[in-house]
Amino acid sequence: VLTKAILYANSRQEAQKQITDFFDTAAASKQTPNQIRGLCLELYYSLKYHYQKEYPEILSSDSLNKDYFNHSSDLSNLETIKSKILAFYDEMNQKLQLHNSYFQQKFIHACMAYVEEHLQETITLGSVAEFVNMNPAYLSHAFKKATGNTLFDYITECRIKKAKHLLKTTYLKIFEIAKEVGYQDQRYFCQVFKKKVGMTAAEYRNNR
Repeated sequence: VLTKAILYANSRQEAQKQITDFFDTAAASKQTPNQIRGLCLELYYSLKYHYQKEYPEILSSDSLNKDYFNHSSDLSNLETIKSKILAFYDEMNQKLQLHNSYFQQKFIHACMAYVEEHLQETITLGSVAEFVNMNPAYLSHAFKKATGNTLFDYITECRIKKAKHLLKTTYLKIFEIAKEVGYQDQRYFCQVFKKKVGMTAAEYRNNR
């Protein structure tokens, strides 16, 4: 849980606070110095593992193979260990930031294209994540951060937009339009449509 909180922090300050709080708690615990050092190293290697797992297309193996704790002096005290972990986080975060704009544009566009092409089907966070070859939790976080909307909100927005188009340009019945945009339950489709548009699907069609 702590590892992901650090990885998905919105700023360096937030991540630094997570790391500092961890060390403060460790220092105040009644565990032996060796046990505390073990917990700190566990955090470090957990971060390395998750960076490698979730950002393989951005972070080179050289960056991740570099070891911040290859000398015994690196483990001399908690402040040294903390500074090493913060330095590791900073290096990884800077590399991610360099690629962030290009990376976000590329995968957000891919997510949106997938949604628009599969509106008739059941679309889940998992199915989109699989398509873009990304961790679902990271995708959800990054999509919201980049667009201001959740993926679910975007899916709903696309479905209602297409439904409005079909209501204006075709004579399909409402239950047929519901299925065309991915709603098997007409009643649920009508509820969502009215909530988003401010009128029923029939009223929207009649107003054309």
